[in-house]
Amino acid sequence: NTIYGSIPQSFSNLTSLTNINLSSNAFNGPFPDVLFSLTGARYLDISSNTLSGQLPDKFNAFTNIETLRISRNLFSGSVPPTILNNVSNSHIDLSYNFITSIPWDQWTNKLGVSNTTFDFSDCQLSGSLSYQTYWPNTITFSNNLFTGTLPELNMTNGTPMISGLDLSNNQITGNLPVSLTQATYLVAIDVSYTDMSGVIPVQYALM
Repeated sequence: NTIYGSIPQSFSNLTSLTNINLSSNAFNGPFPDVLFSLTGARYLDISSNTLSGQLPDKFNAFTNIETLRISRNLFSGSVPPTILNNVSNSHIDLSYNFITSIPWDQWTNKLGVSNTTFDFSDCQLSGSLSYQTYWPNTITFSNNLFTGTLPELNMTNGTPMISGLDLSNNQITGNLPVSLTQATYLVAIDVSYTDMSGVIPVQYALM
């Protein structure tokens, strides 16, 4: 499609909408504030547009969201903490943006207790990676700018509920830490096309 411009305020009257697909158009400007009026939305796709700027911290308006696709836009800055509120059995796709940081310390323990998938691939995330007790069940970090080694797993706050972890195409170095095998829910890990080295600890064969 070639629908362009901004999404009109009249959308706020469509309060019964549950499935909204505005993808693959030419919408521009910031994240459309009017969409937060659609509080019953279960599926919202605004991917493949030219929306830009910081994502607003208003995503707790979506109390029933199951799929949220914001990928392939020009959003930048940090992920707003409220994007995780009221998330359960959901797929959240923020890939192919210019996202630079994730405020893990502001996210609640709702993460990891529901079947939730996050895709942060092809963003601008950088620095060292640390494990979070409340990570989503499946998380993709491929094609970012992470560096350094993978730290040992800290079990102080319990076992991370993560089941799938994709770290491919980053600049991560060092060995696979043995302690990661203590993440008992982990069934898939991808560290291809990184700078990691050494042998795979035998404990991984026992997971």
